[in-house]
Amino acid sequence: MISSLICALVLAAIWLRLSARLPLPVRGGLAVALVVWSLLPFPVGLAGWVMSYLSHLSITSGLLAVGCEDGGISLIDTTDALALVARLPSLNERVLAVAFNPQGSHLACGTAGGVVCVWDVASRSVTSQLVLESFQTGSSARVRKPPLVWSVLLLSDMAVVAGDSSGHVTFVDGRHGTLVQSFGSHQADVLALAVSADQSTVFASGVDYWQRKRHGGHA
Repeated sequence: MISSLICALVLAAIWLRLSARLPLPVRGGLAVALVVWSLLPFPVGLAGWVMSYLSHLSITSGLLAVGCEDGGISLIDTTDALALVARLPSLNERVLAVAFNPQGSHLACGTAGGVVCVWDVASRSVTSQLVLESFQTGSSARVRKPPLVWSVLLLSDMAVVAGDSSGHVTFVDGRHGTLVQSFGSHQADVLALAVSADQSTVFASGVDYWQRKRHGGHA
């Protein structure tokens, strides 16, 4: 909510600067309208944080998934005009990452509360869900706050790969929501993940400028 308000105020300030030739009451009214519009839930407002698009190779061609500020995910049909197809129930935490599997049958997401969730696209239901552990050390270890999940991949075999703010890359069984393995591959947030065409190698990049590759159980 705070981030949305800041975004709205910045947009209003830009609008007031660009519309300097209009009468002051008109500029003020339009600025207020812009702030209100920016705070409305997606897809009406500007609450979308992250997107994932399905190409023509998928069974659900042209489907766009948008992770939102309120924890919901909007599914949008882009084949003709932008049309809201469905709204997945809110996870009550900001969605920071979304990714379809290659088949287009399932969607994975990661949240600001450390949740990794897998959805069935057809039924709009949750297939599995897991909260990642915190790996904080030192005096802050007592807090045990779950990490931010900045990036996710959903592979053909339903394995979920998640990169988080603790510097870990975690592999999760997306069918059952169980932890497979976690690697402390970075010293800071893991912001981006990529997978090779044959899905045998996962690449991770983070704030610490390191790029890591994991192949066949070796980093």
